[in-house]
Amino acid sequence: MSIRQKYFSNIRGDFVGGLTAAIVALPIALAFGVATGMGAKAGLYGAILAGFFAALFGGTPGQVTGPTGPMSVVVAGLVAEHTGKPEIIFASVIVGGILQIVLGKFKAGQLIQYFPYPVVSGFMTGIGVIIFVVEINPFFGLKARGDVLSAFEDIPLIFSQTNPHAVIVGAITLAAIYLIPFVNKLIKVALPASLIALILGTAASIMMDLKLPRIGDIPEGLPMPHLPAISLTDMHLVLHGAAALAILGAIDSLLTS
Repeated sequence: MSIRQKYFSNIRGDFVGGLTAAIVALPIALAFGVATGMGAKAGLYGAILAGFFAALFGGTPGQVTGPTGPMSVVVAGLVAEHTGKPEIIFASVIVGGILQIVLGKFKAGQLIQYFPYPVVSGFMTGIGVIIFVVEINPFFGLKARGDVLSAFEDIPLIFSQTNPHAVIVGAITLAAIYLIPFVNKLIKVALPASLIALILGTAASIMMDLKLPRIGDIPEGLPMPHLPAISLTDMHLVLHGAAALAILGAIDSLLTS
């Protein structure tokens, strides 16, 4: 097989697949970035770099690399635990990725066959509940909190500090996400529900001049990489977070496959 046949035989499918993945991943990346407490730009940068390196070093035909709920929940916990120390969070993510490579080299993924289905179901359901809880307050216009306990503590504030404009936009967005799949079945077209919901909600907030907390400006270009300065006394914190990210990332990928 020639180089052209090997790398360019499915250029149209690669382009369409990449474009579709980018469209779907954009709103998810922004949402998970905010949910982690590191901001929308962190989710956007993460989606770009994760997709780039997955394509560069090889992935799997059955998956698209991008932000996921389980990993966002763990990162949110790290952000809440190490507030003001982004170098620990960054180092944990890097070391966690290295550990995942080691797990892959040793073919540790074969152990997934021993997982009971109730464990898998409980795992994914638990992650869904966590994401739901931390998003309740932002839906009503309150400040997002990354960990579940803090989110529960703020729930009583809903009764006194609810932003009606936030509820309107949230309801429009939520309705679009659930109704667009039914429209797709009627018109026989696969419209990206999450992206359309993002556009509709944003357009409604602008045209109706609603007073809402917004993401704000996202810096242009990519941040300049630099190695974090980690002291030996903080290494146990890095390894603890890295182990959680690596194991959860591996399990999440295997369950998705």
